Amino acid sequence: MLKPINNWTKARIIKQIETNMLGHKSCNYKDECVYRALDSNKCAVGVFIPDSLYHTSFEESSIQALWPKLSDVMPLNLAGMQRLQRIHDSCGLLRDPRLLLVEWITANVEG
Repeated sequence: MLKPINNWTKARIIKQIETNMLGHKSCNYKDECVYRALDSNKCAVGVFIPDSLYHTSFEESSIQALWPKLSDVMPLNLAGMQRLQRIHDSCGLLRDPRLLLVEWITANVEG
């Protein structure tokens, strides 16, 4: 089980996903997953990046490369965030990633 970090709770992580992600993957015009899409959607990592920290250059970087800039605001450790990102990125275009993310968080995050 993963422990939330940075004063996040399991319930707050789930609420952030449910209220700030749209019901489809966050993709660019090439159908590549992005932290923030043109339709205002956010991916499973992007949903936790505050506007004050986000920069469009992030779209060219992995969560691992961005970790030094984002570790103080993320709700889970790097491995946990990478797992959320993999769930989002592999959910397919017709599935709502929020459902899969909440299911995984419920089963794997303490709280």
